[in-house]
Order: sequence, then C-alpha cells, then structure tokens
Amino acid sequence: MGLDGVYTLNPEEPVIAAAVISLRIWPTGNEGRSASDILPNLTMMQAGFGVTDMDGVYWTLWVELRFYILLAVLLAFGLVKNRHILWLAGIWPALGLYLHFTNLDSLQEWIAGEYAALFAAGMVLYLIYQNGHSALRWAMVAGNTAIAAYFTGIKGRKDADFLSGLDIPAWHFQLLAVLCVVLLAVCTLTPLKNVQGKWLAVAGSLTYPLYLIHQLWGWWLINQLHDVVNKYVLLAGLMVLMLFVAYLVARYVEQPFGLPLRNATINGLTMARSWAKKALAKPELAIPESKYQQSWHQIR
Repeated sequence: MGLDGVYTLNPEEPVIAAAVISLRIWPTGNEGRSASDILPNLTMMQAGFGVTDMDGVYWTLWVELRFYILLAVLLAFGLVKNRHILWLAGIWPALGLYLHFTNLDSLQEWIAGEYAALFAAGMVLYLIYQNGHSALRWAMVAGNTAIAAYFTGIKGRKDADFLSGLDIPAWHFQLLAVLCVVLLAVCTLTPLKNVQGKWLAVAGSLTYPLYLIHQLWGWWLINQLHDVVNKYVLLAGLMVLMLFVAYLVARYVEQPFGLPLRNATINGLTMARSWAKKALAKPELAIPESKYQQSWHQIR
C-alpha cells in the first residue's frame, strides 16, 4: 500500500473542471455560494476554513484530504508494512468511537474519526487481496464494517431529515454500508476479479467526475423541467447527460493531466520520505585521528 495507490491522491483534476463549470454558468438560487468559494474548494480544505461547498458532494473532499495526509505521513516515515497498516486499521476507528462517545467533537473532526472504519475496512481488504486470508484480517474487516455501519446510520438519518424531511430509520443506511463492503469483497476476492473488459476501465474513469458533478446540476435541472417533462423521461435523460459530461471531464481533463500530477505526487512523497530518513538518522560517531601516524614501511 505504498506508491502503487498514489493515483488516488490526485482528485483535483475533475474537481477543477466541475468547479469551473459551476462558476461560469451558475444556476440561479445558489444557496449562498459565491465565486470567492472556488479557490478554497480546489484545495480540498474548504470545510476546514468554514467555506461553503461548491457542490453538496464536495463535503467528502475534506474527509479524503485528512486520510491522504495520514497516509503521506506514514509513507514519509516508512510505516507502510502490513503490520503498520493493521495497527492503523485497529487504532484509528477505535479512537473515532472513543471520541464520539466522549463528545470530543473538535478532535473527532480533525482526525475524521467517524469515517475511519470505512477507510480501514478497505485497507484490510486490500491486505487480504495482496497477502491472502487470515482470521485476524477478516475479524478486522468485520469489526470495521460494524463501526462504519454505526456511524453511517447516524449520518444517513440526519442527512435524510435535513435534505428531505423524511425520518428514515438508521438501519436502512447501516445495511447499505454493510452491502458496500460485501460488494467490494466479492469484486476483489472472488473469481469476479478476473473479469476483463475495456468498458470496465471506461466505466471506472467516469465514477469520480460523475460523483462530483451530478448533484447541483441534477437538482437544478429537475427543478426547471419537472413540470414539463415526464419524471421517468427526465430521470433517464439526466442520467445520460451526466454520464456524457463525466466522460468529457475524464477524457479531456483527467486523462491528459492525471499522469503528470501522479508523477509529481510520487516525486514529492519520495523526497519527503528521504528527508524524514535523514532527519531521523543518528549522526555517525566521529573517531578522532590518532596523534601518532605510522608510515607504510613502519606498518610492514
């Protein structure tokens, strides 16, 4: 889990495209968003600055960034062996639970504790994929899935009430969280992992830009057209439209700029790791030269 997964550290390119589109042709009723919000959103730290998200789904960027920073620190200090990942997957979610029940909300916010189990379950599944099954690894997957389901139930019910006014029982969201982990395990640890196809790569490239652009524009178009277009036709048309826009972002933004950003990230992390090693290295013991020097013929 070192530099192999570093490509996920570069989500900025579709974010830039989605934010620029939102800035140039902004729909009416932007709920307090302004042009000055775009720069903080491109840093992925807008929530840390108390800046409004450019789009509703951008709340995840601040969560992701904290995870990436944590991995960068571990990588810089060389703490990327299997045992280090297992320790992280155990301690981080447990700390999140402790901070939740002790109401230490400020610290919880900074370590992304309520989302830690989701990351941890994925990391341990990767270790199983890479190194094989073990009772300990599966126990950690199960434990982290349970913690993730608990927090997802809380957040899902709260968000549903805020967005729609509906009181949806927490178990609905908890079941979805469990199913997501199960689906990931099935796709990566069963013969399904051997399924090949160019369309899979294309579909995968659309997921992130689609996620970033669908909400604000989707709601606005539904609001504008729901009185004049059949709801099923509108839904199907919006799905096609959003997939097309996501393809444009993936093809003309992600594809040309993704690799240079990936290489720059790898170089930066490599330099940081080298610096950390030098900073932590013990200075060599200086041995003073003898006051008495012997010539070559004296030694013989």
